[in-house]
Amino acid sequence: MRNSRSYRIVALAVSLSFVLLPGCGDDSAGTPDAVDEGTVDVPAEVPVDVPVDVPAEVPVDVPSDVPADVPVDTDPGPWDVVITIEVDDRTVPVNLATLDRTTYDGHDALRLTRVVEQAALLMPWNYHYDFIGNDGFDPLVERLENDLGKLPCYGELELGFLWWDGDNLRIAWDPSLAFPGSLGVQGMHGGIIRATPIAVTSVVVAVGAGRTLVDLTTLPTEEVVDYMLPEAGAMPSVPFEDVVAAAGGTTPEVFVYKFWGNDGWSNADDNLMPWENALHAWVRVDTRRVVLEEAWDTEECCWRCRDTVLIKGRTP
Repeated sequence: MRNSRSYRIVALAVSLSFVLLPGCGDDSAGTPDAVDEGTVDVPAEVPVDVPVDVPAEVPVDVPSDVPADVPVDTDPGPWDVVITIEVDDRTVPVNLATLDRTTYDGHDALRLTRVVEQAALLMPWNYHYDFIGNDGFDPLVERLENDLGKLPCYGELELGFLWWDGDNLRIAWDPSLAFPGSLGVQGMHGGIIRATPIAVTSVVVAVGAGRTLVDLTTLPTEEVVDYMLPEAGAMPSVPFEDVVAAAGGTTPEVFVYKFWGNDGWSNADDNLMPWENALHAWVRVDTRRVVLEEAWDTEECCWRCRDTVLIKGRTP
């Protein structure tokens, strides 16, 4: 249909070689001295062979009832506020009115993931996330004793929500995360989300009631040969049970274990590591890779998470 229209236009253009069509062509090509207005009955302001009921700025082959790049709800309501992301020595102001929303506990809400996405971090899993209200309240400093491990990691932001409590924009967390009440920061309109890189020798460990940032370099190590990489030789590694103990993990034997790397990789939810296997596992200090004795490794893919930034114990 589009090609046949082009042929008709070309033919008409040839036959009307002395007619000046307004709004077309290159100004440098010059213009005729006169126009024969009786040659063809075409309205001066209507392009040839374009349906008159289609707005001139809408492509002919696009349905006229589909707006282009126009939000369905153009009223931002109370969401026309800014939160500033501080990360890697830069600031990113984010207007919440532009983001897709959801619901939380019956309230119009916004997932924290949608906000942090606007910073376009190359490796978002490689950060801790702190939240500072517009009154300056910082839970990390005032309630969490500067323990970065008690802050959310990237995947947990999907279960964090911004919602309006009257005139107050506040944060709520899904109860499954069991975060302390201090992370329910209020006054986030005009507030700050601060992203701090996870130290390269540290892992956030959350097991039972214990959650903290564990620095592997502070723990006793054993020389372990990774059966998958024997050519590397024996490498300093921390027994997995000691990593859990350093985090204050309670009743570790009742949990199964999931790992996340700083690239977002994790073992599948149907392949979590049981405690009996964890007793034959280590975390290498240099690469934070989880390694096991061959007889205690999984036949599925995989528990060998490298650059591990988060370890969580889950109830089977």
